[in-house]
Amino acid sequence: MKNVLTTFMAAACLLVIACSSEDMQEAGPVVVRVNDYCLYQNEFQDLLAQEMRLEEDYKLTREAQMQFLEDMVTRQVLIQEAKRLKLDSREKFVKSVQRFWESALIRDLLEMKAREIGETTQVTQEEVLNLYRQLKEEDPDIPAFDTLQKELSDRAMEEKKTRLLAQWIRELENRCEVKIDEDLLLGQQDEQPGQMRP
Repeated sequence: MKNVLTTFMAAACLLVIACSSEDMQEAGPVVVRVNDYCLYQNEFQDLLAQEMRLEEDYKLTREAQMQFLEDMVTRQVLIQEAKRLKLDSREKFVKSVQRFWESALIRDLLEMKAREIGETTQVTQEEVLNLYRQLKEEDPDIPAFDTLQKELSDRAMEEKKTRLLAQWIRELENRCEVKIDEDLLLGQQDEQPGQMRP
C-alpha cells in the first residue's frame, strides 16, 4: 500500500516518468532532464495549460514559461532529495498521500455524478412557482415573479440537483453493510467488547 501511494503521489505531483525512447516518441522531445527524471514537451505544455487555467491572470510570455520551467526543476530537485532521504516512505507522508488520493477520487466521482444529474434533470414551472411562493412568504416585498423567473429557475435547478445528488449518496450508503461499534469508538465499556450495533 505504501509503495502504491508513494508512486501515485510522485505521478500526481509532476507526472514523474523515467526516460525511454517509447515515451519520447509519444510525448515529444525532452525539454528538461533532472538526473533520471525527464519532462517531455507535451507534458510541459499540459502542465502549463493547467497552470493557466488555475491562474486567470497568467500571461503566457517567454519569461513566464521559463520561470514555470525553473520552478518545476526546483521542485523536481527537492522531490529527488526527499526521496533520497526516504521521506516518501514515512507513515505521515503515506497517510497524507492517501487522504489526497481519496479526496481527489471522491471529488471526481461527485463531479461526474453531478454532470450526469445535470444532463437529465429539469425543473417544472410549478417547481419554480413554489420556490417563488416560499420566498414571498419569507419576504413579502420581493419583486414580481416575472422579473425573477430566470434567477428562480436556476436556483430551483441547483437545489433539485443537490437533492438528487444527496439522494444518490444515501442510496449508495443503504446498499453497503456498515457496522459501527459505538462503545469501542467512544471509549465506553458497558457492553461486551466487540459487540457491534447494526
